[in-house]
Amino acid sequence: MTIMPRHFYDINADTGVTIRVLRDSTPPSLSAGGARWSVVEVPRRVSFTQWQGRDPFQLDVPILFNGYPDKSIENDCRKLTTMFLSPEFEEPPKITIDGALPISDRRWVIQGITWGSNVYWAKTEEGQPYRLRQDAVVHFLEYRPERKVHILATNTLPNFYQVPKGQTVTMRQIAKAIWGSARRWRDIKKANPNIRDPNHIKGPKRVRVP
Repeated sequence: MTIMPRHFYDINADTGVTIRVLRDSTPPSLSAGGARWSVVEVPRRVSFTQWQGRDPFQLDVPILFNGYPDKSIENDCRKLTTMFLSPEFEEPPKITIDGALPISDRRWVIQGITWGSNVYWAKTEEGQPYRLRQDAVVHFLEYRPERKVHILATNTLPNFYQVPKGQTVTMRQIAKAIWGSARRWRDIKKANPNIRDPNHIKGPKRVRVP
């Protein structure tokens, strides 16, 4: 039986190393990559949801090395390992994959390889063992190059509460003014260890809001 190209994965590293492996019977699994949302509290209002971006995709690809009936797969297994490892202080290679995948047009790095138990062995004429078949699951992580980003404010609350000159307030009053609830005064206390008396804060004074 002739195996059609669609039943293969072509795994290519940017170092020039490439291998072609069979798709295993289990389909690839895609996880993560979804939108990250956070809830932002607003005093005396319904909190709102704020988009925080997304996490990189994670892709688990079951593969099968098959040299049956007489071809060693050891060289291809070593090639896959070189795509995972790298010299000390150097980034591992970036990977592209051609084949039937739930997502395309991405670059990946290999997080790990789980070698399976579907292994067939043979021996050379000299009696040296080698593998004819080996299954594995390759764990890929979407590659996102490091870059500087400008962090946007994720809260509408001030960083400080200014106690006016001539006024004396308590941390409960500040918490009530900021969050609409006096119960969170202990959060202000933790953020202002230099203020000894939470019930007597005399202005002018800047009180840190966590």
